[in-house]
Amino acid sequence: MKTTLTILFFLFHSTYLFSQSLSVKSVEDWIKNCGDTAIAHQSKLFVIDGIPFDPLNSKALNDELSRYAWDDPLVYINYGKVNAFHGHGRCFVSIGKAKKLRRQRKKSLRTINKYFQDNYPLRIHHMLINAKDPVLMINDKIIHFNIAKQRITQLKARKIEYLIYQKKAPQAYYGQNAKNGLVKIYLKGYLQKKEQIR
Repeated sequence: MKTTLTILFFLFHSTYLFSQSLSVKSVEDWIKNCGDTAIAHQSKLFVIDGIPFDPLNSKALNDELSRYAWDDPLVYINYGKVNAFHGHGRCFVSIGKAKKLRRQRKKSLRTINKYFQDNYPLRIHHMLINAKDPVLMINDKIIHFNIAKQRITQLKARKIEYLIYQKKAPQAYYGQNAKNGLVKIYLKGYLQKKEQIR
């Protein structure tokens, strides 16, 4: 009985966490999980769907962030240091939701293709120490690193509905190459079918 209750508690708790919306604290925790603890403690300029938000007005910022859910596959987070003179010592956090690719699919695919440079020897099952490739996900499935380059070159641009690139992602979840970024690709019709199953 105790085991059943414990399992039910963890299932409920994990479902609750996955359906949570974004907040300033959860985004900062996400940045820490990406391995950038120095950036996590700097003051940040949040840019949400192209609109900058004052980090001192935390209520307005958290209200805007609450529109985005962690379990939404189209939500992306990018961050980096502000290089401008007036922004010295600050970083930016860009958050948004990917839009459907309508035009320039081939150009977007060629741009992403350039990120995959590593050549793995046949039958290698271990990561390269100095790997430069990002993690590749197609339809919510992580593609093994030694065939990612091959899969990305085989993709037909007309079949891609969404293409999302994040400069970094948590290594604990996506693996060692997440320090190089995350490429998420959704083919036409996949997200609609997934939504119907829910």
